[in-house]
Amino acid sequence: MAVYPTISKKHKLKTKQFNCGLIMVVVFSMLLLNLFFDVFNVFSGFIRGCIGLISYPICILFIIIGFLKMFDVNIKASKKAILLSILWTI
Repeated sequence: MAVYPTISKKHKLKTKQFNCGLIMVVVFSMLLLNLFFDVFNVFSGFIRGCIGLISYPICILFIIIGFLKMFDVNIKASKKAILLSILWTI
């Protein structure tokens, strides 16, 4: 007997992806605003001390990924691209 995905399962998956994207956008937007305006000086100093100035593009990248997840866009990257981006960050 075959089991086919129902509309409710697809809807739940889209809702889950939308919620995940929304959370990513909100969290990294708040982090980016904190880095720009030094609302919590200790926290922004810690982030800039650990990650450095690359923290700004990282926040922007995750905001863009959050919007893409909200609008249900598939994101595909090769292993080589992921490895090179990790090495570039280090």
